[in-house]
Amino acid sequence: MDSLFHASGRLRSARHDLSSPSPPEGRRSPRLEFKLILGTDKRNPHLSVSGDADAGRLSVFYGLELLEVISNQPEHPAYKLMVGRLYNAGVKVRTLQEVFEVDRKTLQRWGPALHSGNEALLWRVLAGSAASPQTDAADRGLRADTLADASGREGCRNFRQRLRQEIQQIFGVSLSGEALRPLLQRLRTRLTAATGFAHPQGISRFARRPRGLDLRVRSQQDFYLDPHPKHYTGQQNVLKGWCPKIRWADKALHADFVHTAAGHPLHFELTDNYADLRQRLPGLILRLRAGGGWPADWVLNWVVDRGAFGRVLFVQMRDTPAHHLIPWEKDYHPEPWPASAPTGRLEITRARNSTHDTRSYHFEYLDEAWPKLAGLRRLRVRATNPAGQTIEVGVLTDNRQRSAIEIIRLIFLRWLQENDFKVRREVAHVTV
Repeated sequence: MDSLFHASGRLRSARHDLSSPSPPEGRRSPRLEFKLILGTDKRNPHLSVSGDADAGRLSVFYGLELLEVISNQPEHPAYKLMVGRLYNAGVKVRTLQEVFEVDRKTLQRWGPALHSGNEALLWRVLAGSAASPQTDAADRGLRADTLADASGREGCRNFRQRLRQEIQQIFGVSLSGEALRPLLQRLRTRLTAATGFAHPQGISRFARRPRGLDLRVRSQQDFYLDPHPKHYTGQQNVLKGWCPKIRWADKALHADFVHTAAGHPLHFELTDNYADLRQRLPGLILRLRAGGGWPADWVLNWVVDRGAFGRVLFVQMRDTPAHHLIPWEKDYHPEPWPASAPTGRLEITRARNSTHDTRSYHFEYLDEAWPKLAGLRRLRVRATNPAGQTIEVGVLTDNRQRSAIEIIRLIFLRWLQENDFKVRREVAHVTV
């Protein structure tokens, strides 16, 4: 049968060559070679399916005539429709089970669904176990902005129960917790397509804060963001990433911590290595703003390390008036400062374990436009520690109204958040 099929393929190519002009010299038509997947038999004398391994496609033939070419992906709708049509055409069920690895009960659902002419039934059958009449009704009614509002309240108690109650009141559909899970997953996909921000596949919770701190937090505008990659040793399928602890690439989780400028813990999210910090940051900011209750025009400044260094993110933050970024400049190389350029000086005094035990740090800075991207400032800072050692670094920001002294204080005091991590490790025995 294989030789007959290849012969028929060559015969069809010969017919095509006779009816169409020959290709120019040096440009030969590629030779198509197929592997027979489903052949003919006494019960099925006409229909056959062949695969093209290189292109990842399946070709369905009726005799020597090509009926259709579909993707060779079992989850593709066209793939399921093809198998359903073969079932309705009378091909042996056992043969379809062996060739396409589909259960008999699944075939018995696909075939009648094609005959029914019911669009909703066909959609549910092709969607599989994730679809049901209840989730179908709710999924058609809910929109991406509904998820955005719901995601902002994920930190509240009984979040899923409250969401199920709202779906019951609005759409008249009663959902279980398991039925709600795939629905939220599809809505997260819609939100990603609508906003361009990926929703993290992890945990998003506001830290428990003492009473009276909420009002103080809502009046602030400066926050520290610190990502912590951690080595994952469990059995779940987690993407691999660089693990600083073992100095090797292995399964890793990324914990994003947000602290206030005073060092108070505010927000925590856990995600995998699917998106780096530059991709996670815009979505994290939107969720934090929604959960914190800040107005849309309230300006927030985000102090981060070099992990947020990227042109696409800089442009996005520059064009968003309510958000500003303050990162280090990556691969900064000190150069001589212009003699005529105005410079400034700053001194920061830090207390150690006693208020009388202090250390003074001296700074000299040059405020200029960053030549690599319009609309961004660069502060060239020379920092001298109490031992007299001097380093020079670059600090970038798209906030053109903020004073250079405040920006330097923010980024050089960002180690305040490390005090929270130290307390968690030494007192609560929680590694972060």
